[in-house]
Amino acid sequence: MQHRQPEAVRFIIKALADDYESEETLANYFTNQNKQPFSRAEFDQALTELISGGYVQVFSYSDTEKKLVPAASSSTASDSRWFGLTSKGNGLLEK
Repeated sequence: MQHRQPEAVRFIIKALADDYESEETLANYFTNQNKQPFSRAEFDQALTELISGGYVQVFSYSDTEKKLVPAASSSTASDSRWFGLTSKGNGLLEK
């Protein structure tokens, strides 16, 4: 990750700093914030990059286990994806 984190990356890291969040919650959080200095497309791209870079883990809810489990792939249906910071992602909180 670059030394200077783009606004969308900081926004996502901050949103995930203390808990797992569903895709819907993240989208609503973005929508409800007025005057973001980045677009929804930049937000989506930042999330994709954080996932592929190993900073954010994708989860899905397991009905059989009754808990969030790592998703087999990031292609899990978007209405059932949850996100959480990895230890690598937590390191970005300190920057």
